[in-house]
Amino acid sequence: MNRLLVALVAASLLGTGCVSSDTCDARTVSIGWPSFLLANGSVVTSCAQAGISTIDVFMDNAGVGTFNCTDGGVNVTGVLNDGDHIFDVEGFDSVSGSLALRDSFTVGNGNCAAQVVNAQPSEGTFVLSYNFNPNLCTSATNSFIWFTIHDDIANETIAFDGSHAPQTYTCGNGSTTTPVPISFALASGNYTLQRTEEVLYPAPPTQEAGNCNATAFDMVGGQQTQLNVPLADGVACF
Repeated sequence: MNRLLVALVAASLLGTGCVSSDTCDARTVSIGWPSFLLANGSVVTSCAQAGISTIDVFMDNAGVGTFNCTDGGVNVTGVLNDGDHIFDVEGFDSVSGSLALRDSFTVGNGNCAAQVVNAQPSEGTFVLSYNFNPNLCTSATNSFIWFTIHDDIANETIAFDGSHAPQTYTCGNGSTTTPVPISFALASGNYTLQRTEEVLYPAPPTQEAGNCNATAFDMVGGQQTQLNVPLADGVACF
C-alpha cells in the first residue's frame, strides 16, 4: 500500500489495558473486529467466512501494523489525548491479497482507562453503468471498458486498463453490442472514478469513446453504489 506501515504508536494483541480513571496525556485504544459486513448485507463473525487473512490498522493515516485476522483485535497504546484520531481497519483477501473490507471511525479524547472500539470492516457493491449516444459498443467481443478508480483513503489507484487487466470487462455480451454494466464488491470508503473509456483491444488499442470527468463516490457496507457514465464518441483519456 502507499501508506507505510510504520508503527508510530505501540501495538499489542488484545489484553488487559490501564484501568485508572485519572486523566492522562496518553491512553490505550483497544480495537476489535468481531464481525464483518459483506456486500450482500450478510454479517459474518469469522475471518474464514469473510475470506480475510490479514488486517492492517492505521491511525491518522500512519500504519499501526499488520495482524492476523484471527487475532481478533489489537491494543494501540500511547494514543495521545490531543483531540480526535481517525482509525482505518482494513481486511485483505486471503486469496488475492487485495483490500476487501474496511471500517473507518473517529476516536475522541479519553481518560487513562482503555477505550474499547469494535470495528466492522465492510464492503458494498459498485456498479458502473455506461451508455453511448448514439452508438452501442463498437464490437460484441473485442470492445472493452477501461477505467481507473482512486481509493481516496488508501491513496491508491485500482486500474482496469492497458496497464492492468485490460480484458476484464467486455463492453458487449459476446453476441450483441448492448452495453453490459460492470459490478463488483468494493471496500467501504471514499473513492473517485477518474476516467472511463471504450477501447478496441488487443493491440493496437483503439479508443472509441470516453468520459474523462472525475466523479467522487462513497461505498457503504452492504449497500449498492451505482454511477451512470455517458461515453462520448472519439474521446480518449488514457
